[in-house]
This record gives sequence, structure tokens and C-alpha cells, in this order.
Amino acid sequence: MHDTGNQLTGECLLGIPYNSTVHLDLTTDSIVSQQKSATTIETIIDNEPGYRTSVNPYTRLNKGVLQPISDTLDDSTISTRSQRLENSSMINVSTTTDSNTGCYTVCFSTTTAIVPTASTTTAIVPTASTTTTIVPTASTTTTIVPTASTTTAIVPTATTTFTDSCNDSIEILQGDTCISKNILQMSAVNALRNATANANATADALSLYFNSIASPSALSDSQYVLSPDDIDSYVDRLKNVTLMRNTKASFILAQDISQFANIRRVGATFTRGIGGAGVGIPNGSDTLSSNATAAALLESKSLSDVKSFSMLIIDSPNTYRNIDNSTKRNLVSSVIVASPQRNIASSNAINIALYFRVLPEFEPKVPADYFCSFYDTNTQAWNESGCTHPTYNESLDRYECNCSHTTTFALVWSPKVCQCSSSEVLLPNCTCVTKSKGQEWAVEALKNATNSNVTADALSVYISAVAKTNETANQNNLLTVAQIDSYVYNMTNVNEPRNNNDSILFAKQPDQGNNVMILGASFTTGVGGQVIDSSNIDSVNTPSITTAAIVSNQSLSNVVSLNMLIIDKPTTYTNVDHKTNRTLASSIIIVTLRRNDTKPASMDISLYFKVLSEFEPKVPADYSCSFYDTNTQAWNESGCTKPIFKSSLNRYECSCDHTTTFALVWLP
Repeated sequence: MHDTGNQLTGECLLGIPYNSTVHLDLTTDSIVSQQKSATTIETIIDNEPGYRTSVNPYTRLNKGVLQPISDTLDDSTISTRSQRLENSSMINVSTTTDSNTGCYTVCFSTTTAIVPTASTTTAIVPTASTTTTIVPTASTTTTIVPTASTTTAIVPTATTTFTDSCNDSIEILQGDTCISKNILQMSAVNALRNATANANATADALSLYFNSIASPSALSDSQYVLSPDDIDSYVDRLKNVTLMRNTKASFILAQDISQFANIRRVGATFTRGIGGAGVGIPNGSDTLSSNATAAALLESKSLSDVKSFSMLIIDSPNTYRNIDNSTKRNLVSSVIVASPQRNIASSNAINIALYFRVLPEFEPKVPADYFCSFYDTNTQAWNESGCTHPTYNESLDRYECNCSHTTTFALVWSPKVCQCSSSEVLLPNCTCVTKSKGQEWAVEALKNATNSNVTADALSVYISAVAKTNETANQNNLLTVAQIDSYVYNMTNVNEPRNNNDSILFAKQPDQGNNVMILGASFTTGVGGQVIDSSNIDSVNTPSITTAAIVSNQSLSNVVSLNMLIIDKPTTYTNVDHKTNRTLASSIIIVTLRRNDTKPASMDISLYFKVLSEFEPKVPADYSCSFYDTNTQAWNESGCTKPIFKSSLNRYECSCDHTTTFALVWLP
């Protein structure tokens, strides 16, 4: 850490050795986290009876409070003001903060002046008897990662205590100390970026990195997040060595090929909750009989000119979850990085067998197609080139494939492309059935639905089943307008919009966070629908849009669920008014809201309708923006403005001050 003028000599807290430093994230009194400028604060704390003049090495610092482990010692609070206690023997407290990191250093003893140098960066080398402080800075850093024989104790945070058990979600036990995963993540990344680190140091730092990011609270700061390209390059560093690093988060193996005789395949496996292992399959055996979560085996004939190889298996690879924005492939497995080191430039083909189980946290919620893929760092996309299509091994519950090159591999998925003929309808399990059978299935599913996702699936299937058909062919399985309204209203938090060529349906809390509000939806005939939020609201003015509805921001106050259904070709609604003789001219929009209070609130819904060609009047007509009144069973324009025709978009626009089922209707 850059020195700021005064440096303390003597003993420091948290059981670390003399002249070492501790990084703290404190928010009490004068010790405030994220202070931007480097400062030094001196505090005098006097010893109370029972305290020693030299700080007890078993004393711990917790949230700004000096807490002796022994029950015979009382607490003494750190503050900027001097505290005179009985039996005094003075201990100076100095805190410094590094302007690059915002980290604090706290030491207790006397102060001696030293002259700082501009280029000094402190990094303490871990040994079996030392505690490590690895400090991220913007300048040159010398960092040495602990080896397998080293007791690792990376910089503690303010909440660190001496304990036999850690909070596994945010801490890792290093030696006898629980260390913040965020601090370990920074330390590991700094160590990896040290160009002089040898293979053992690189393996240690990689293992530490994946152990530290296996947490929901992993640092998202890009400065301390390794890219797939970074990880590839660090695995490539593991050359001409034999080593193994094994945790429940990852497995690293580097192996000299000369050690394998009469081996048909060589590689690594990883089993969730247990860890990894190197694997050598002898001649005469052809299969990997294992319940591994992920595994990779290189064929021996692929290794004829290979001196050594290295492999990394990452159990739950969050780094790779959202890295493909072009093919929309989604990660579903652990990640395997394989890197052989050849003696000479060679054109010999590589054959690597890969085995993947679908991880439960990544499992698709919709029918999926799986691909055995590698991550192409040039295109930043998953690519199955050179890999066979995965086959499912039911007995071992895994997918198996082969690839003709080495790089970063995973099993990925994309939504299954299911297509039915025009006389069929698609069920949620990607099965095509006749429209009559689909209508029957949907009505029965709606009667028995116990959650909103089932309701959404069934309602979407029903609308597709009755679209462009003569409903009278299946009179026993018809839904009324009131029933459809009720199903839409009672949905909450549907996981994904149901969107196809016949309708779009969603039920979501409007406030999505990050200043994004869901406002409505649009639909384009022959294409499908789109949810509209505050980030894409301008898309409502796309000329091709057939129908759209936008709820104003003010109307969404205290709304916990905005539910909307747009039906492109609304067969159910074509002959529902026998009193006013108003005739349907457009698609149907159903809008409902659920609030967390019963207070009346103003409502403003903007509606956009094109006249559908099959409903276009053959005579001069007057158009009305109307809702369907289920009490009178008639179209009613109460609460809606007179529609205005916008010629540039070839549509009618209006607004209504309530929610229900809307459409554009006409009279001669």
C-alpha cells in the first residue's frame, strides 16, 4: 500500500505479525469505508485493568469494536476522541486509507516518521507462519500466491473473527481465520495478473478465484472479474508441470504425459459436492462409468506429440452465464477448459470426449435443444463447430459428445424450435395436436390450474386452437368472454411472456428495478408480440404494429401485477354483441391490474388499433374505441375517447380511464 507519511511500528490487531497490515471496511465513528482521499487519524486508547500494554494477539476487531476473546477482558471502542481509562498505558491507533482501493490499515503502537517513496507497493509473501496481505493498487504490485504447503491467511475484513466455522456464503476459512470472499477474489486476480507467477502460483490463484466467486455476493467490479479469455490464458500457463488443485468449486490438473503408460484415455472428472480427480482409462476399457457432474478425456492417439496437458473444471461457472448475446445459447452445465502443450507445431487431430450433467440451477424451464459447444473468444459466442451433437445417456443422466479441438467447453441450450401444421396447435411440451384436441386440453388445464404459469400456457394454447376456426365444431370446450377476463385477472408473476403468432400474454410486477417499468405490449400480425417497458416505449410507433396498449406511469402506482393479453384474430369476440349491433374491427386487448391497496387511483391507458383486413367494413363506418361490458353483453365506449385516425401509421388511437377488454368497433 502507498504510505501517506507516518507508519506505525510494533504490534497490530487480528493476530497478524508485527509490521503487517490489516484492511478493514468499517462504518463506525471516524473509520468510514470508501473514503476517497488518503488520511491518517491518530487515536489514543488507554489500557483498562486486565489489558496488556502489548495488544493481545487473540484480540479481534469486529465492526469497529475491540473485542477480547477472553471473557475477563472488557470491550474498548475505537473512536476519534481520546479515551482516558484507569491504569493507563498509552497505545496509539493510526488508520490509513489507500486512495486507489479505499481500504484501511489499522495498527496499534507508537508512531515513527518515515519518508514515503512514490513507487512503493507493499505485498507480503505468505509462509507457513505468516498472514498474507495482498493489496490491489493501480501501480506496480508484487504478489506471491501461497503454495500447497503454505498456510493462507489473506487480508481480513472488519467482520473477520477467529472461529472454527465460517459463513460459507461470504467467507472462506484460511488457516484459522474466516476471510471475506470479496477480499480473496481481489487477491487472486492480482496474483494472476503478476506476469512472473509460476505454474504453482497460478494454479493456487485460479483455485482461490473460483472458490471466492462461488457466492451470490461475488464482486461484480470488472477489475476483479476474469473474462473467459483471461481464464484460458492462465490455464495455458500450467505447462510442463504436474500439479493438482481441488476444491468443491473447481478442479485444476496439470499432467506430464510421459507418466502415462498403457493408458487409452486421460483427463479429469468433477462431482458436485465432492470435488475433482484425474482419470486414466487403461487400454481395453472404452467408457467412463462415473456419476461425475462433468468430465473430459483425451484420446491417447491425440497425445502423440503432446508433452503435457492442463485442465480446469468449474462447478457452477457464473462467469460464463451471460457471455453470449448473439446466438442466445444458454449455459446449462459446468465448464471445462482443456489445453495440451505440444512438443512441436503439429497438425495431428485432437479428440476429446466430454460428459456433462444438466445443473439444476441452469435447467431450462421450456423445451430445449442441447448443444456441445466451445466458447469462441473472437466472436464472443458459443459455437458447436468441431463438436458432435450430444447424446443423452439415460442410465448416467448425462449428455455425451466429442470435439476435435481443445478450448473452453460446455453444454448449452436454446429454446426448442417446435413447428406444427396450420391445422395443429402446439402444446407446452412441444407436442403438436389437432386444434380440436388442443382446445379440449386447454379448457381442462384451465379448470385444474393451480398456478399462473399453467394458466398462461393453457390460455395461450386455447387462443391458438380457436384462431381462424369454426368454434361450433367444439361447443363443449368454449370459454366465454367473462371466463377469459377472469383467467387473465387472476394470474400473478408469470415467469415468461407467452408469445406466438396468435397472441401475447404476460403478468408481471411493473417495477423491474434499474428504472425499468413494464408499461404494456404490442402485437404485429404474422410476427408476434412484444412486452413494452420504459426502455423500448418508442417501439410503439413502429408502422408494422397491429395493436398496442400502454399504461401510464402514474397509473401504475402501487400496482403489484400488470396483466395483459392481446389476441390477434379474436374469433371468440366476433359475435358477442346482439344489442347495439357494433361489429369488431380490430384485435382484442385485455388489461387488468392488481394493487397492494384498495385506494381508488386514476387510470390512463393508451390504445392503438389497426383495422384488420378480414374485419374491414364494406360500407362507410363510424369507429368507436370500446370495452366489452360482460353485464350487458355489449360493446360500450364509456370512459374511452373518440378514436383519432393517424394516417402515417394507418391506425386509430384513443385512451380509456379503466381496465377491461378493449377493441375498435364500428357501426354503419
